[in-house]
Amino acid sequence: MQVRCAALKSLMQNRGNYLADAPKVVSAFSSSPLAREMGVRYPLIQGAMTYITDNPDFAKRIAEAGGLATIALGMMDEDDLEKRLGNLSLIMGDFPYAVNIITLNENPCREVQLAWIKRTRPRFAVIAAGEPSHAASLISSGIETIYIAPNGLLKSCIKNWRQALSPPACPLRVLSLTLSRGEAGL
Repeated sequence: MQVRCAALKSLMQNRGNYLADAPKVVSAFSSSPLAREMGVRYPLIQGAMTYITDNPDFAKRIAEAGGLATIALGMMDEDDLEKRLGNLSLIMGDFPYAVNIITLNENPCREVQLAWIKRTRPRFAVIAAGEPSHAASLISSGIETIYIAPNGLLKSCIKNWRQALSPPACPLRVLSLTLSRGEAGL
């Protein structure tokens, strides 16, 4: 097989070394401080995609493999949440998991989803888009929040978080801020 792309050629030439190094890489990630804090074997968060990662059985497989499963709420209304995710905590058992919510005004189900998250109490919530006050609300409800800051909003998020999450109103802790596009160097 002729490989023309330099990156693929390098991968093919070095695959034996990569496989030999795999146990060292696994042990470096396995039970790392972040993994222990998250309650998972590996500090890997499965990304959410509407109509793909909104399946509790899929989430269970991710958790069993050692990652943090993330359930996409997409545009599910109250009936859909109950029908599709009503047994989520039963299926997940003791595995931690996250739910992913889009908190932009354009999400017509936002308030219903926020209420559902507070009622069902997953360990983590991922806010994929929207302003930080929703993170403050979830964190004050005891749900660890991961906030994804889209390009250009990092400075605004940090400023707004300082205001929204400052004591005494909310003695809160943000688990992580996920940077995308420009902030991540892409």
